[in-house]
Amino acid sequence: MYLDILYAAESAVFSDTHARSGQPPSFVISALPRLIPRTRASEIITTSKILSAQEAYEVGIANKVVPDGKLIDAALEYANIIVDYSPLWIDHIKQVIWRSCNTEDAEAYGRAMARVYHYYDDCLEGQRAFIEKRKPKYTGT
Repeated sequence: MYLDILYAAESAVFSDTHARSGQPPSFVISALPRLIPRTRASEIITTSKILSAQEAYEVGIANKVVPDGKLIDAALEYANIIVDYSPLWIDHIKQVIWRSCNTEDAEAYGRAMARVYHYYDDCLEGQRAFIEKRKPKYTGT
């Protein structure tokens, strides 16, 4: 469940079977309530409910449901959107998003990264490109 973006093919199914199989809890038990409403997470985990791709989308586990055979195309479409963005900044954004499960940690990390990021080449390049009305050339530094 530690994903940034989750696209699901129409035929995909999702489940956590720990309750049904008597196995020790997995990270899903602590992660799922952070992704979807606690009551829905509790129902899915305690019943080992199998969710269709559409149900996973409706509860907020999946970002998008795509036709079978089109999953790679959908992932590449997303990748093509962010490929020109600063990889450094995308990494920091992801860190803040995942740390947002702990609000104090996320806010502190976000403030620290905002202060530090101003010294990176990508930050300066982004500012220059904006002012010069051109596409930035990020290096990841």
